[in-house]
Amino acid sequence: MKKFFMIVAVLIVLAVTGAAFFVATFDVNRYKGVIESKAGEALGSQVKIGSVGLGFSKSLSLEIKALSIFEDGKEAPALYVDKAQISLKLLPLLRKSIEIGSVSIDQPRLIVVRHAGGVRLPGVNPPPRRPTPASPSGPPGPTPRPARPTRPV
Repeated sequence: MKKFFMIVAVLIVLAVTGAAFFVATFDVNRYKGVIESKAGEALGSQVKIGSVGLGFSKSLSLEIKALSIFEDGKEAPALYVDKAQISLKLLPLLRKSIEIGSVSIDQPRLIVVRHAGGVRLPGVNPPPRRPTPASPSGPPGPTPRPARPTRPV
């Protein structure tokens, strides 16, 4: 029984050492362009990243430095973050899925535009749409629910 626990302990130490080596040597900056383009597509704005790194605190984390999001046609960023740390959940990564556990942002600077319909963040959410003449006026009515099929008893 003692031999079994020694083997399990050695396997755990090897797994932890391998994970630490991977985190220490993996260069995430190689994927910086892909991250920028995917984030830009999702936001509908230009995204620039200074540098990206991997770390491990309570879980695997992605650290982004000098994150800038630009509104179309503007030279100054609508949103700038000195440092953002994104903690990833480990078990979903084994299933090739990314789930975010937490996000920590240091020194964000953003532009907020106030208008009659509320506020918006340029470069992060689109400007409010104006109703077109073809669209009905007023709020939409309730959405009808499909009828539930009945089962014989």
